[in-house]
Amino acid sequence: MIKFFGKNCRNHQIRIPTLFLLGILYGCSESKGNNIKTTDEVSQIRKPILDLYQNLKVENENTPNFEYVFSLFTKTGRLGYVKEDSLILKSPEEYFSGMQGGIDTGSIKLLHEWEIKGKTEYFGNIAHHISTYGVYFGTTDSIAERGVTSFQLVKIKGDWKIQSMIWKAESENFRIPLNYLEN
Repeated sequence: MIKFFGKNCRNHQIRIPTLFLLGILYGCSESKGNNIKTTDEVSQIRKPILDLYQNLKVENENTPNFEYVFSLFTKTGRLGYVKEDSLILKSPEEYFSGMQGGIDTGSIKLLHEWEIKGKTEYFGNIAHHISTYGVYFGTTDSIAERGVTSFQLVKIKGDWKIQSMIWKAESENFRIPLNYLEN
C-alpha cells in the first residue's frame, strides 16, 4: 500500500496520478508567476544596495557622491560594524564623514567596494539582503578586505530604502563560509 503524507491512499477519493498531476501543474504555475514578480521586486530591493556599492569608489579624481549615498537610507538609517566583540553604530553622515576626511587628507586614493554574492528575502514592505563584499584599498592587485553585510530595507512611498546595515570583516581566525562565496 502507498502512503501519502503519512495516510493510506485507499482512504482518499483522489488518486495518486491525479493528485500528482495537479501538484505539478499548480507548482509550475505558481513558480512561473512568482518568479517574474519576485525578480522585479528583488531588483528594486537590490537597487539601493548596488547603488551604494557603486558609489563607494575612489579612483583618480572620482569620489563618492555622499548626498546621493545619504538618500539611499531612511532618515533614521544606521550603519554598524562588529569589531572584536562590540558593535560600532553610526548614522550614514557620521560614518561617511570619516571616509570624506580620508579623501580630503589624501590617505584614501583608491577604494573600491563591490558585492561578491548576495541573497534577498522579503515580505511585503520589509526586506533582508545578505551580501558578501570585497574591498580594494590602495591597489587593485589584491583584495584588502572581505566580509559579510546584512542589509535591512523598507519600502516607503514606493521606494526601497536601507534602514540598517551591519557587517563583519573576515579575519584569519574567522573565515567566510563557502556558501557565502560560491554561486
